[in-house]
Amino acid sequence: MRRINWLLTAAAVLAAVGLSGCGGEEPVEEPNDGGVTDTTGSGGDNNNGGYSGNYDISLSCGNRPCGNALMPDGKVWMTENLNYQTADSWCWGDSAANCETYGRLYTWEAAKKACPAGYHLPSNQDWGGLAEAVGGNKVLRTLFDDYFIWEWEGASEKLKSRGWGGGMAKTIADDFGFSALPGGYRVNYYSGDFPHPLCSGDINDEDDCSGVSFQGIGQQGIWWTATEYSEKNAYGYWMSIDGVDVFEGYDPGGNGFSVRCIADK
Repeated sequence: MRRINWLLTAAAVLAAVGLSGCGGEEPVEEPNDGGVTDTTGSGGDNNNGGYSGNYDISLSCGNRPCGNALMPDGKVWMTENLNYQTADSWCWGDSAANCETYGRLYTWEAAKKACPAGYHLPSNQDWGGLAEAVGGNKVLRTLFDDYFIWEWEGASEKLKSRGWGGGMAKTIADDFGFSALPGGYRVNYYSGDFPHPLCSGDINDEDDCSGVSFQGIGQQGIWWTATEYSEKNAYGYWMSIDGVDVFEGYDPGGNGFSVRCIADK
C-alpha cells in the first residue's frame, strides 16, 4: 500500500477530489504514554507526553492569559491558539493582527517548548481522545486504491468556532467552547527528509517552492501534537472550512502550525 508522506500533500489531493483531510502512515493505535523523549535539553519534561515552558500563563496569548475550559475528555484545554512569541514562530503573513486573532504558527521543536508552566503540548492520543469524546466517529477512510487517513466523523462541527465560513458554517455548534479557528499554516518546502511533495510539479508549479510560504488562513487549521512520527516529522490534527470531520496526519517539523496547550492535571 503506497503511503501519503505528508499531511499537506494529502490535503491538496483531497481538495482536488472535493474532500477534506490529511495523510498518515498506515494507522496504528498510539502507545499509552502518547509522547516523545526530550532530546533538546530545554523545556520542562512532564509525565503527560509533552513539555512545559517556564513562563506564566498570563503571557500565553500576548499580554493576557489564553482562555481554557474543561472538555468532555475530562482534560482542561486552552480555548484559543497559543500566542507566545518564541524563536521559530510567526504571525501568519508576518501580520501582528493575525496573531491576535489566530495565534502564532510554530515549528514542531518550538511548539514542544512553547506552552506555559502548568501546561504542555498534547499528544496524538490526547487529540484523538478529544475528537472521540465530543462525539466523533473514528473511521479509516481509503482514498483511491492506496491512500488512507484516520478521521473522526462529525468532530470538527463540535470543536470549531462559529467564526468559520464556508458551506458547512450553519452546522457549526462549538458546543464545548473549544473554538478552533482556521489559522492557516507556514510551509517550509525543504524541512523534511527531501523536498516536499507539493513541490514535485504534480500539484503546484515548482516556481512556488523556492522556500517558505503562508497558506490556508480562513480555510484550514492544523495543530501540532507532541507525538513524533520520525526524526524530522511529527503528527498534527487538521480541520477544514467545508468539512465537519477531524483528521490525523504527519508533516515535517519545520512547517509552522498552530498550538493548543493542555493542563498537566
